[in-house]
Amino acid sequence: MRVSATNYLLLGVASFAAFFGIQALVVSYCLPMPAIKDLSHPLEVIGTYTYSHGSRGGNSTWVNNKRFYCGGGALGYYSCVGYINGLPQQAPITLKFVNLKTIDGTVPVAMNVKSSGKELFSQTPLQYMSAWKSQNNFYFSSYSLIIALVVVGVTHIYLTRNKMT
Repeated sequence: MRVSATNYLLLGVASFAAFFGIQALVVSYCLPMPAIKDLSHPLEVIGTYTYSHGSRGGNSTWVNNKRFYCGGGALGYYSCVGYINGLPQQAPITLKFVNLKTIDGTVPVAMNVKSSGKELFSQTPLQYMSAWKSQNNFYFSSYSLIIALVVVGVTHIYLTRNKMT
């Protein structure tokens, strides 16, 4: 392979596409997207709400000391803190949730959150499935970009290792 910007660009694009495809196939095989039937029969819990703000987006939400999430994909989930912002600690809350299989085990995902009769968060199964796809595409793209950059960098080092400029 010749050292040229065009060759590096083509190598990077090919690497990105290959790793994106591999991730999409492997993850969809191991952890398929939840079906509408999985999301259509939520469980309900009534209790007290607590939350914590962590660094770098490490926020957590709990009802009766059980952590729950508002969305995510096969590789990661995100907290409900941003969606139910302003609700005080120990507030009474009604949570409708479904348990979904993830890479980390079973995760409770909120489908509806109410407090004092006011709806704070709600999502339909189709909205959740769309968010699942978006989250997976974000992670796959990020990891594929990193891997493609490493492949191009290592290739450049290999091709120019004996050349003195």
